[in-house]
Amino acid sequence: MVRYSKEVRQAIITKLQEGETQRSVSRQFKMSQPSVRDLWIKFQSMGNVENVKRSGRPPKLTIREQRILCRECLKDPFQSAKTIQMRSSIDKNVSPCTVRRILRAGGLLSRRTVHKPFLTTCNIRKRKRWCREYFRFEAKDWNTVIFSDECKLQMMSTRRMLVRRRIGSRLQNNLVCRTMKYGGYSIMLWGAIKGDGSRVLIKCPRTLNSSGYQTVLDEGLTPLYDASNIFMQDNAPCHKSASTLAYLERKKVCLLSDWPPQSPDLNIIENLWAQLKRKVSERFPRNSSELWNFAKEEWYNIHNDAIYKLFDSIPRRLKAVIKNHGRHCKY
Repeated sequence: MVRYSKEVRQAIITKLQEGETQRSVSRQFKMSQPSVRDLWIKFQSMGNVENVKRSGRPPKLTIREQRILCRECLKDPFQSAKTIQMRSSIDKNVSPCTVRRILRAGGLLSRRTVHKPFLTTCNIRKRKRWCREYFRFEAKDWNTVIFSDECKLQMMSTRRMLVRRRIGSRLQNNLVCRTMKYGGYSIMLWGAIKGDGSRVLIKCPRTLNSSGYQTVLDEGLTPLYDASNIFMQDNAPCHKSASTLAYLERKKVCLLSDWPPQSPDLNIIENLWAQLKRKVSERFPRNSSELWNFAKEEWYNIHNDAIYKLFDSIPRRLKAVIKNHGRHCKY
């Protein structure tokens, strides 16, 4: 159906108001006489010639049937749109695209899941208790804590990557994300950070036992630690072994010994590992020596402000865990 511009419609009405016949006006503007008549009737009834919003095609599903789809999705949020339509009690044949549109209108958006450690009831209880006990710590108290952790750094990134490309160029060489089994060559790193921005990064054996961990501490913790500091480590077996605890006692290291299990969201160094992996992957290391050299460069290139902000976020992390009753928080 032809739709005429607003200027043309107004010109037609002007001609009709001046007394010209509908037939002559239709010939002047090369349009059918019924169209001129309909436009004149519209002007007489509404007082203008604006295009009104059309109703469009009526929805295939009723409001009740749309609610049924939303309820079915809430039963199992991991279902696909096609599965939701099949499991619902709706007999109408609707496409998965329609189901997805209805779910989006109901506020049920498709998003990537967040990967978080599995928490048992005991883990949740310990996390909540620990956060309540240390919530009274002030910023100056947290600045004395040395946060440490291990990290596996791979030569090939396993993160999901997006690319902007033209249609038909899916397999173009420079648009393909190259992969290797198990991420290619990898190295194990141990790192530690302090509230003043100082940090250390040590390359450690792939399989870290108590003896190897103590060697790493000799090299990395000794120059970083002083009598005013508290050393934090997680609950890895090599960290909690009797020989490691005896070693720390001999070295007179004040240990944050009651760290809650399954709590990487409370260890602020995890955010630096994510930043380090992203920066190293952007440089595309070709061998193990480049992987280690790039890791050292990027680690010490991290601005001190990033570390200051992480230490400032600790009270907010504790508050978020307490608010969520010991379960996961957004960090």
